[in-house]
Amino acid sequence: MLVSISFDIFGQIHSIGIQAGVNLTNMTDVSYFSARKYRTGMTTGLNYEFLFPNKHSIEADILYNQQGFKNKLNILNGYDMPTGKIDETKFYYDYLSLNIKVGYTFGHKFIGFVKIGVSPSLLLKAEKTYSTFDLDTNVTGNITVNIKEYVSKYDFGGLIELGAGYMMHDKIEIFTSLLYKNGLAKFSNSIDYPNNHSWDNNKMRHYGFSISIGFNYKIPYNKI
Repeated sequence: MLVSISFDIFGQIHSIGIQAGVNLTNMTDVSYFSARKYRTGMTTGLNYEFLFPNKHSIEADILYNQQGFKNKLNILNGYDMPTGKIDETKFYYDYLSLNIKVGYTFGHKFIGFVKIGVSPSLLLKAEKTYSTFDLDTNVTGNITVNIKEYVSKYDFGGLIELGAGYMMHDKIEIFTSLLYKNGLAKFSNSIDYPNNHSWDNNKMRHYGFSISIGFNYKIPYNKI
């Protein structure tokens, strides 16, 4: 990106910015986690964009992303009979993501944009949290297990983003966006989690939505 700044062919305006928001993520496999739910997490990071004269753009975001899912469980008693109580097992996966996007921007004071791209990610943390119970199936606490060794170190997904912004100043833009990302690579290994479940044919891929707000500072090319 730094090299690209030195070439006239890369347009007239560059921008750097910061953004933060909320992730709502889940995963695709239903064979084992049939009662899965969305996890709410955080997304935050930096972005860099250069805009061509024809309003097309190329952008790279470096983001900390909290992803994962929850799975509902029916609590059974000592006779394997349902108690009517519900609990959740939580699976948390934190990544450092590089979103690489191409897009088109329209408007001047009020702007809109649409972008598509890919998102390679590096796994930072993977944990599983579940409840402990007494003999009367009352919750006594929670246990968190590190499952990083059972999860692929890298993830890869495709994305599409829609957004809108407002030019507060000729150099400062505030924006909001909705991004959908779907995993293209399985994130689980063939033997996943400390329960010896063999999932060689699993379809465990991340997917979810991000809602973000942020600021961009625009730098006209002739002032670089």
